[in-house]
Amino acid sequence: MPKIASLLATMIFVVLGNGCASHGSSQNTNHIIDIDSSEIAYYWIAQEGLINWQDFLPSSDNNESRESANYKVSFVVDPQGQVQQVSMQNTMNGDRIANDNFREMSQYRFVPTARNITQQPVRVNSVVKL
Repeated sequence: MPKIASLLATMIFVVLGNGCASHGSSQNTNHIIDIDSSEIAYYWIAQEGLINWQDFLPSSDNNESRESANYKVSFVVDPQGQVQQVSMQNTMNGDRIANDNFREMSQYRFVPTARNITQQPVRVNSVVKL
C-alpha cells in the first residue's frame, strides 16, 4: 500500500508541475516577436486595408519627379491591434522619416486571426519600394 501511495503522490506532483509549467508559458506570450511582412497574416489582419507608406513621406520626397527608393519600415502591432513604434528609413542614403509624419498611423487597426487568440504583439520589419 505505501508503494501505491508513493506512486500516486509522484503522479500528482508531475501533473501539477506540468500544469504550472503550461500556465507560465501561456502568460509569456505578450513579449513582442519580430516577423517580416509575409508573416503578419498569421497573427493580424488589417481592418482598414493595407498601409500606404507613400502617405508618410515628407512632401518634398513625395513628388512625382523623384526617383523610387527602398525604405526599411518597422512597426509594432500591440495586443489591442494598434500600431506603435513606427520607423521608416531610406536604404540608399540612410535618411529617417521624422516621427511627426506617423501621427495618422493611429487610424490603422488590426484584428487578431483565429490562430492568434492570445493577441500576440508583433514587430513587423520589411522593405518597401516607393
